[in-house]
Amino acid sequence: MTNNRKHGDFSDCGPAIKACKRIVDEFLESSHQEGMTAEALYETYKMFGDDPWIEGGGFSAWSYAKKRCKVLCAGDEDAPPE
Repeated sequence: MTNNRKHGDFSDCGPAIKACKRIVDEFLESSHQEGMTAEALYETYKMFGDDPWIEGGGFSAWSYAKKRCKVLCAGDEDAPPE
């Protein structure tokens, strides 16, 4: 069973991508804990985070999340080098 929610109608991809990134960022920021590795945060996102998408393509939430996890965990002791 698919649980889709519509977050809006956009005239072009720019604002739509920004909205998708905000959804991912909100989850990652609320889930991140000090000392957490980028890999652990990413696995948490894949298991529990929303996977926003744009009809017609143009955005991969999982690719974006993977990059953001590295950024968020960069200051953490166990974060891998970029």
